Amino acid sequence: MAQFTILQLYVSKRTPNTTGMSTIVLHDIGDVVTLAIGEEKLSVVAARTVLTIFSPVFKAMLTGNFREAGVTTSEILLPDDDPGSFLFLLRIAHLKFKDLPDTLSFQDLYQLSVTCDKYDAVCHVRPFWDRYGAPFLNHVEEAGYEEWLHIAWTFGIEDVYIKVMNKLIFETEIVGEHLSRAGRHLESILPMCAAGESFRNRACL
Repeated sequence: MAQFTILQLYVSKRTPNTTGMSTIVLHDIGDVVTLAIGEEKLSVVAARTVLTIFSPVFKAMLTGNFREAGVTTSEILLPDDDPGSFLFLLRIAHLKFKDLPDTLSFQDLYQLSVTCDKYDAVCHVRPFWDRYGAPFLNHVEEAGYEEWLHIAWTFGIEDVYIKVMNKLIFETEIVGEHLSRAGRHLESILPMCAAGESFRNRACL
């Protein structure tokens, strides 16, 4: 049986519209835009003004010199984004709090941190931290939870970031060109600030 994260199941609860395409409508009045998120092109109708207020990245995209800024643009393709975490942010932006999931998996939390970092939307998720992030605080130093470094960096949790970084510095091996802990390559999940010389200069610590 296939395993799904909570956000994947949350995204899957879509109902086909009259055209046969699955679309989530968060706003249907005035100036709206359709976002096609991820490789599967999750279709979400959102308010253009809400997007510009919610994220500086979208403000630049929709009001600057980008192609998406055109008033005739009705669809924006976001193929590199995670649909579940992006929809989570969009529901917060449109004040659809009752539609948020009750809990997140740890991988959901990590994907959410990646999306928040990319779109500079951390401040909007912080009020929900106790609900979604706090349950995993007991695992910050455990193998398999290395994503905590990115999560703590994104949400500005300095004590957790320092604790995880110190743990990884002394437990991470350099295998060929890879940083590895307990057989797991870590480069893809580390924040950019942590993927450099900190690990390679351990001999001087």
